[in-house]
Amino acid sequence: MFAAKITLKTFGMVSILGALPVQGSPLTETETNFVRQRAGCFDVTYRFFDPAVSQSDMIASAKEYIDIEWVSDTHAVLQHVSIGPDPDNPEGAADEVAIHWREEWSRENSALWDYEGQLKWAKGQRQPKENELIYSVFQIDGSLRAQYPASISLQEGAMVFKGEAMAPLPRRETKAARPEDKKYDVMKRFMTIVAQPETGYEELLLATKLKAGISIGQEVGSTRFDRIADGECQKAAELWKEQKGFWQQVREGWNKVYAKNSAVKLKGYRQIGTLMTLAETAKTDSKALEQIDPIIQSSIVVTP
Repeated sequence: MFAAKITLKTFGMVSILGALPVQGSPLTETETNFVRQRAGCFDVTYRFFDPAVSQSDMIASAKEYIDIEWVSDTHAVLQHVSIGPDPDNPEGAADEVAIHWREEWSRENSALWDYEGQLKWAKGQRQPKENELIYSVFQIDGSLRAQYPASISLQEGAMVFKGEAMAPLPRRETKAARPEDKKYDVMKRFMTIVAQPETGYEELLLATKLKAGISIGQEVGSTRFDRIADGECQKAAELWKEQKGFWQQVREGWNKVYAKNSAVKLKGYRQIGTLMTLAETAKTDSKALEQIDPIIQSSIVVTP
């Protein structure tokens, strides 16, 4: 299930976000175990509630295959592949397999991307803290969503990560019918991840919804990952094996964007439909890969 760990010199390396130097010592045994606990095959349960706007509530479940790739001893990439109904296609299969979101864990970055609202992110320089990890979350199309800097602690036999980040609306909120006074475009997220050895983990969310910097509501939620037999995710593992090269090139395309710019604004919410179609085309037509960078460039506005 797990890829072999690759040990590389960390000096001068560039992380997956490009121009974010990976510094400091390799991940500790506890940190490495924490990241590895996030890989495998899981039953996933989602529960999100907005006390003021019931249309935003969500209870759902699916299976999730999560592949791990050690880029270096200070940096891991985990790709999620979902097995379940497509929320955008109610008539689709109940066990549809699709590329999902991506996460990365890296050591003591000297730069972080902050979400400012209106689908705009800005890169800021910072002094890394000792023993700090950066939890980076990427949207399905490969673009950045949020970065959480924090450390991992041991609490009553569990490994715990607590972080805070600004982020855009979750996908479910872009379609929710919200009253005008409850509309917002920035979510301040307080995330707690609790990992239990071998059994799975849970992500607990307390979020504040901001409009022009003012709180207009809150959301509480949890995403629970219960580990199941690897065979339950065989179809997802096969899809990732087929398409891994394509999505790695998508990742590299975004790397170049984040490496050369100090601020990036998306024109729209995402390009996932276009990229998923292109991934299928690329199975039989290698020239399809040449369209990745143009698609990415067409989806962004570079701002000062």
